[in-house]
Amino acid sequence: MNVIDGADSTTGLEQASTDVLAAAYQEAVALGLGREFIRLLEKELLRRDVRATRFLGIIPKQERR
Repeated sequence: MNVIDGADSTTGLEQASTDVLAAAYQEAVALGLGREFIRLLEKELLRRDVRATRFLGIIPKQERR
């Protein structure tokens, strides 16, 4: 495995992890789970990938007006 393949694998794993987290967020909202739990998921999504949070309709604080 060369360096580029390793980087692609890491990026793929990170994206898959973010996708699972986004699905968990959507399920938590649908089930009406506690606000604090949902906020923790939102915070982690914001930390990981702003694009994923935009997909879920969460606007980062720095972009809110």
